Amino acid sequence: DDTFEHFHATMEDNPTIPNYEHALEDVLEENHWTRDNITFRREYLGEIAYDTERMIIPKRSYYKELPKDFHPTKCYIGVDYGWTDFSSFAPVLIDEAKKVGYVVHEWKANKTSSQALVDKMKALNETIHSKYNIPVEDIHIVADSSHQQISQDIYNQGITNIQNAYKLDENYQWSRLSEACACEELFILENGEIDKEADAVVWQWNQEKGCVIYKVDDDTYHPDILDSLKYAWNQYVTDRNTGC
Repeated sequence: DDTFEHFHATMEDNPTIPNYEHALEDVLEENHWTRDNITFRREYLGEIAYDTERMIIPKRSYYKELPKDFHPTKCYIGVDYGWTDFSSFAPVLIDEAKKVGYVVHEWKANKTSSQALVDKMKALNETIHSKYNIPVEDIHIVADSSHQQISQDIYNQGITNIQNAYKLDENYQWSRLSEACACEELFILENGEIDKEADAVVWQWNQEKGCVIYKVDDDTYHPDILDSLKYAWNQYVTDRNTGC
């Protein structure tokens, strides 16, 4: 994030460790690591190195402009509510003939009031309808079920095509989303909010056993807009598979 000033230091810069290279070799030997180990590179060399084996969405399909042969017929808007955590919207335009989706807008913010969320949803709903010529009845809002009153307020404003997101079988939903991003079924904006979260959201790690635990590691990074995208994409795939 280039809005913050960055500082960087490693053991090499620590004046109390004059023979840091020997200390690094001791670290490698003690942990049975090679020099390309991700944790070693990140924690001891100060490099930006991602745990690709722990990343939930390691491969992604990007776009800069919507293709001319992309003809959206539906839209699924994933919604995640939060206060301390971020609220977020992730609208996915769907071309039903090609069975592909494009995320056309990204929004996330924390400490957003309920009324502000309702107003933003009304504006987004109207934009999707007018800009992409999607019928109102084909704009599906798939919302986090943790704040029912906000969804009810959206419904009371005349946006009735809103439903609770299915939140069970979470690992299966993550795998669906990951596969779609890797296989050019779902396209996102490079360096956008979704892309940044996908770099940071990882599975938990069992240090004692040295293995991945397939549960989101919220202590490392809590997904916000990725949750929104997960809700939207999984509802689309479910509707597609059931012929809805």
